[in-house]
Amino acid sequence: MEECALLKTCNRVEVYVATGDPARAREGIETLLVSAVNGASKQDIRFLSSTESIRHLARVASGLDSMIVGEDQILTQVKDAYELGLDAGTVGKTLGEVFRKAISIGKKVRSETGVNKGKVSIGSAAVELANGTLSTLEDKTVLVIGAGEASRLVATALARHKVGTVLVASRTFEAAERLASELGGKAVQLDRLHESLRVSDAVICGTSAPHVVIGREDIVDAFGEGGPSKPLLMIDIGNPRNIARDVAGIPNVELHDIDGLRKVAEANTEQRRKEAARAERTIERELRLVLSRFEERSGSEDTVRMLHTRAARIRDAELDRAMKRLDGITDRDKKVIEELVSAVASKMLAAPTTRLRKASREGETDLIEAAQRLFELKEDD
Repeated sequence: MEECALLKTCNRVEVYVATGDPARAREGIETLLVSAVNGASKQDIRFLSSTESIRHLARVASGLDSMIVGEDQILTQVKDAYELGLDAGTVGKTLGEVFRKAISIGKKVRSETGVNKGKVSIGSAAVELANGTLSTLEDKTVLVIGAGEASRLVATALARHKVGTVLVASRTFEAAERLASELGGKAVQLDRLHESLRVSDAVICGTSAPHVVIGREDIVDAFGEGGPSKPLLMIDIGNPRNIARDVAGIPNVELHDIDGLRKVAEANTEQRRKEAARAERTIERELRLVLSRFEERSGSEDTVRMLHTRAARIRDAELDRAMKRLDGITDRDKKVIEELVSAVASKMLAAPTTRLRKASREGETDLIEAAQRLFELKEDD
């Protein structure tokens, strides 16, 4: 393999290679992945051709191949894979261009379509509701109750915001500590819930408990019958409900439940699917350009390179011969002559180079072969 890049996310491991020996590269990748991924077998590995690999990476960067259509985090992960390959010296000219183009397409898709607009997970919708209702979360305290799957979706969404303080309470304190550590927050005891409620601006509750976790009496015990002195936003993403409905009747308490959030998320998901069709058209339009360039180079690159190498050798030899015959010329005169010779060579090569690349694009292999014979080009040129 001449070049290699590795992309790993929560649900994918992908290896991109540029190689002159595909069969050997395939064998090596199979061995690597089967040994590195627990439970993996060769049947789990899918190989794509050059063109399909480029298209696939563009779709991945655009969020069209994610569990959540339009996911933004994947674009950052593609950038990280590219930069890691650069730092390691495994990404060169070919993969570098492929990754840069995929990243560019990912940005263009997001700017030209609404494929990433609107929150499509319950956790994201809950955090966006909190951020919008409270104007900002930067100086607020958010209490997350639960450390299971639902609360982790909330945590993922919270991580994309600047939050003043994050408190995490769970049935087991160890689970709360783990989630709080990921968020840079603080774990609190669930049996001291009243203390946490008093300092919170928003409460997002999403446990797996089959019963109410926060009842009206909990709010009254924490704040009294008059409720909190400042607005308290409570968002229930539990199923079944974790927060009793009647807390909504307490002054200064605003309650939202999972049903309303689900409607918002489903509507946004459907809108993203519609936008995905526009995104596909953007991807195909951009891919035509990059694939055209690769096709040009694949058929004519060697010939063009040999032609330019031959011309450079002739130019340098003749320039050296001429300089030896000229006595008393100044350094400025030498520079003018060198620039003149280089300019003539470049202008002479411009038209043949363009025509050879066009021939490659249009499949005129006979013209490329004729150029090699005409100029007697060899691999050592």
